[in-house]
Amino acid sequence: MRPLADRFWEKVKKTEGCWEWIAGVDKDGYGQIWVNGQMRRARAPRVAWFLETGKWPTLCVCHKCDNPKCVRFSHFFAGTFVENTWDRARKGRSARNINPCPGEKNGNARLTEEQVLSIRREYVRGHTRQVDFAEQFGVSQVLISLILRGIAWKYLDEHAGKE
Repeated sequence: MRPLADRFWEKVKKTEGCWEWIAGVDKDGYGQIWVNGQMRRARAPRVAWFLETGKWPTLCVCHKCDNPKCVRFSHFFAGTFVENTWDRARKGRSARNINPCPGEKNGNARLTEEQVLSIRREYVRGHTRQVDFAEQFGVSQVLISLILRGIAWKYLDEHAGKE
């Protein structure tokens, strides 16, 4: 069998930016290649890491460029599974609706910080029921409950405690 490096690099198109994998890809768009004749395929970025360092990565191989076909080592950084998940979510590529941005910075936020703090103040004073807040702000009663219990918009509580 031909050396892995030879088989690998013949499947890469080098440009000034990304070095793109031009052979088969998996369902997520990452290049794949047979390694050591095993009955499994390795993702191309992991193989590129191995070819550059001589060691198989123990962490996730994350992309600075956010291009799954890219195998350019300078476009990689090592990260834990959680770091990779947050990085992917921050870049808007998450399969699930995970958004590491709290509060108003979250593109899915329906309320502002000012509204959340107002809801908490008014509820403590006993002036409004949860269902009334939900109707007033166009959100669910469940979200209002999560806000009042400090589960949703929790960072406001943490931030307030530091001031």
